[in-house]
Amino acid sequence: MDILKSTLSISRYWFLNPQSINALRMSCTPLNAGQAWSPIDDLPFTKSIGLVDVKNYEKPADAVEILGEFLFFRIRLDVKKVPAAVLNRRVEQALAQERVETGGGVSRARTKEIKESVRSRMEQAAEPVPHTVMVATDGREILVTTTTSWILEEVEVTLWSLFQDRPFVPANLCTLESWNDRERVHGWPLHAQRMGSEFLTSLYRNEGAGGLDTGQLEVHSAVQVDAPMGAERIQVAADGRSEWPEVSLALSDGQKMISKAGLLYSHEEKDFELKLNSDWSVQSLRMPIQDALSSARSGEVGSGILIAISLVQEVLHAIDQYALQAVENREVQPPLESAA
Repeated sequence: MDILKSTLSISRYWFLNPQSINALRMSCTPLNAGQAWSPIDDLPFTKSIGLVDVKNYEKPADAVEILGEFLFFRIRLDVKKVPAAVLNRRVEQALAQERVETGGGVSRARTKEIKESVRSRMEQAAEPVPHTVMVATDGREILVTTTTSWILEEVEVTLWSLFQDRPFVPANLCTLESWNDRERVHGWPLHAQRMGSEFLTSLYRNEGAGGLDTGQLEVHSAVQVDAPMGAERIQVAADGRSEWPEVSLALSDGQKMISKAGLLYSHEEKDFELKLNSDWSVQSLRMPIQDALSSARSGEVGSGILIAISLVQEVLHAIDQYALQAVENREVQPPLESAA
């Protein structure tokens, strides 16, 4: 089950206005036509997305579940896709046949038409590949177990449908600041990824953040440094040290910033390792999930899921607090783009 893996990728959203989970549940109960997943194996469709049973992703869901203080459900996305090499071979064969039949060349427009025809025919006959994600919300934030952009686009559409257009926004430093204080955020440049990069760069230079009751946070492993507009990038895979000559050299000109970093968060004898991107998405979150797995294996799946969600929230909310503290301490100055 997605949420009970020892390593997760997490995307987060915040409702613009807090919702009660009972109100959210009522908005999607019963599920409307098209909200539950349906198979497309023998149908001329190339995509299917909808809710499936939490424990059995082959079974369409008929409702969402409430676990503790969370609304919890599972979304399955099936996509029929043909490997590029196979598609190109079939297109070349079709073009060759066209040349034989016409006795001449094939125009650009006709080539495009043939390629789309071949693609459509092959995709309809292809085996669908399933992708599943878990979604949990407490009415304030939404957790989704994927950071893959094209899957997230499909999931977001499903969430808008389920929650009947109750507005939500991606979680990042701008929306976090706005959610906590809508007036104060207007004094800051609304550049979410830049603010995230500033935090990661500051965290690297300060060799960790402490002082809060939430534990210790430090740059621990791989670091990616980007120049403005992505003109230059270096990646350093490290082994747990907090200083790397390549990174320090790249940051020395004051123009480049860290856009992704492997972090170590320690709290109450628990260690969490994660890769945090400047847009605030989380990749490869490793957490101490033994208790959650033990509960699930003993038949208490719901209890195991709640333990896993609480661990995810523990580390993410701690990082939020460190980031807000960094924003509070940030010198009020115009962004580099407007200062030039």
